[in-house]
Amino acid sequence: MPKIRFTADEKAKAVLRHFQDNVPISTICAELSIHPNVFYAWQKQLFSEAHLAFEHTGKALQRQHERKVAELEKRLKDKDSVIAELLEEYTALKKNAWGSLEGWVEYGLRDQIVRFIERWSGRTGVTVSRLCALVGVTRQRYHDWRGRMGTANRHARNAPHANWLEDWECRLIVEFYQEHFEEGYRRCAYMMLDADIVHVRPSTVYKVLCRFGVIRHWSRKPSRKGGGFEQPLLVHAHWHMDITYVHVRGRPYYMITIIDGCSRFIVSWEIFATMEARDVGIVQQKALEAFPRARPRFITDNGKQFVGKEFKEFIAMHGYTHVTTSVYYPQSNGKIERWHKSFKSECVHRKCLTDLEQARLEIAMYIDFYNERRLHSAIGYVTPRARLEGRHVGIQAERDRKIEEARKRRGL
Repeated sequence: MPKIRFTADEKAKAVLRHFQDNVPISTICAELSIHPNVFYAWQKQLFSEAHLAFEHTGKALQRQHERKVAELEKRLKDKDSVIAELLEEYTALKKNAWGSLEGWVEYGLRDQIVRFIERWSGRTGVTVSRLCALVGVTRQRYHDWRGRMGTANRHARNAPHANWLEDWECRLIVEFYQEHFEEGYRRCAYMMLDADIVHVRPSTVYKVLCRFGVIRHWSRKPSRKGGGFEQPLLVHAHWHMDITYVHVRGRPYYMITIIDGCSRFIVSWEIFATMEARDVGIVQQKALEAFPRARPRFITDNGKQFVGKEFKEFIAMHGYTHVTTSVYYPQSNGKIERWHKSFKSECVHRKCLTDLEQARLEIAMYIDFYNERRLHSAIGYVTPRARLEGRHVGIQAERDRKIEEARKRRGL
């Protein structure tokens, strides 16, 4: 492709369109068929003296740091006083009321000890294990008492157990799975849980389905994948990037995608007629515009688009890092390869793509479904959006609460 030359006036207008009209850089680069690095070079040339406006930033950061240190010192003093109060109250209660906690303990005293540990653990930040050691009970016994708060001590030889499912629950599980067998028993379990149909865990669903002969036990060999690779614990720590083919009416197009390694969220994507370094740069620029504060590590294969000069300059310009996978070993970039499988089996192979615009529309609709509504098995059967925003903990807690309430109801 011949190199396009632009006049000084055209360069200035392109940069001003971004700052005055808020046109995304990726859109400008796509219209002018340039790499984002070229746009940033024009921007640097136009605003070469802009750094003078930020000379006093260092002093502001220093003052902010001093305020934070003073606040932490104050909180530390408050915590010391609360811990002293805790030890004083503990000594009084231990000597005057509790007595020995060995053997059988009345449920009233048992609940009082549990409330004592919970209250002071929340106020002081002291771990439950340490407070249990101070009180004189094991951590396992504390959690057992906590699970029986407000319940009198009793023998449960003939009493209903919380893990005994009722007949109507088993029937609903079998009927729901038969209607959604393509989803698998794990996804069905969380779908039933979120829809308030039956509140059980995936292992229970699996046992019920095996008992009724709906599915069979599967003998699985232990996997050796993932050895030596530390999975990211934070979102935007790893961004996996790759290219795959999408056939539109017999013609191959190229789908470039960036996926977050922690949340499995599709950060950026686009479909092109070519797969040049310019196209890769436009997708990177879209990701930068969507999450400007993210500084991830890019994980790619060894394709020429990912080891060329333009890609390295973009990485260095924005403070990213880059690592390539092992040659001829696509499993080392397995997260985005698994995305390609889901994307093609659930979207491309189920649609009749007649032209590029219709393909972009169908793909955009599927990616919205994938990010916002589809329960992902690799992140605890929550949506990638929920994991990206940190809502997965609350969702899992709500599921546990529903299961616990169902167990209590069955035990009555």
